[in-house]
Amino acid sequence: MRITVEEIILLLTISVGAFMEIFDITVANVALPTMMGVFGVDFNEISWVLTSYLIGAALFMPLTGILLRKFGHRRLLVVSIIGFTVFSVLCGCSRTLFEISLLRFFQGIFGANLVSLAQYIMKIHFKERLYELALGGFSLILAVAPIIGIVLGGQILNHLSWPFVFFINFPIGVIVLIGIFLSLKEGTLDPEVKLDYLSIALMFIGIVALQIFLDKGSSLEWFNSLTICLLAYCAIVSLGYFLYRGIRNNSFFINLRLFAKKQFSVAMWFIFVGSGYCITSMFLVSLALQEIYLISPNALSVSLCVSLCLSVSLCVSLCLSVSLCVSL
Repeated sequence: MRITVEEIILLLTISVGAFMEIFDITVANVALPTMMGVFGVDFNEISWVLTSYLIGAALFMPLTGILLRKFGHRRLLVVSIIGFTVFSVLCGCSRTLFEISLLRFFQGIFGANLVSLAQYIMKIHFKERLYELALGGFSLILAVAPIIGIVLGGQILNHLSWPFVFFINFPIGVIVLIGIFLSLKEGTLDPEVKLDYLSIALMFIGIVALQIFLDKGSSLEWFNSLTICLLAYCAIVSLGYFLYRGIRNNSFFINLRLFAKKQFSVAMWFIFVGSGYCITSMFLVSLALQEIYLISPNALSVSLCVSLCLSVSLCVSLCLSVSLCVSL
């Protein structure tokens, strides 16, 4: 079974779209110390540039399945790419920390489903052995995305300025849109799908409260602060009721019963730990190397690249070990 030119274009299109989302997280990390000086903020405040993006992504990522059923994967992918590209450009035009944090939140919303949409499109458009080849190529592109983001981020800061770490998404987004219109057809829609607005609201409130609780807890002395206590209460009640509705409802937009399967739960746990370790280490290391050790952005990009490679290798080896143990 041979792969056609149209299928190659489709694979490259969805892979580059997902690449753009992963690439953006790492390339922005390199520019954080520079943005601290531009906006005149400290370590705790600049973290909102990353935190707001992750909040937006966390809120809308679970909705990918129900949104593609209601609106179609082609339409959803087009809207996501356009929104992600537009808000990337607007981030580069920001003049205050509040502006860039708000715009990064919306950028995270539109970038939330790029990876999962790409995986879904591969599953329905590539059959049998072609799917295995497509998945291998897709995984390879995603694997190099954070490394390219770190190295390119250092070069951009050396030769241009920090807004260009966001402007660079514009030509990539245009190329992806052209590829979508050339190679991707719309699938079947299910307009009868209904959104559970109460559950979605509970999830939104719970995730936002939990994120602010974790982000501001240390500076507000944790439970000595009334604000932190209220955020903790809000997160527990909202997420608790959300989980209760999800377990009780068979047609819930997230299949929570998947966590009853041992392999799935173990895999999700290691993805959670590995992702948290990689994102946190890149954020802290980039700030420490530039602010404390006064390392240039170019040298920083090389250091982070090596660190990321080691982190990914560690996470992959752990996941493979656990997968082998689970399968035995």
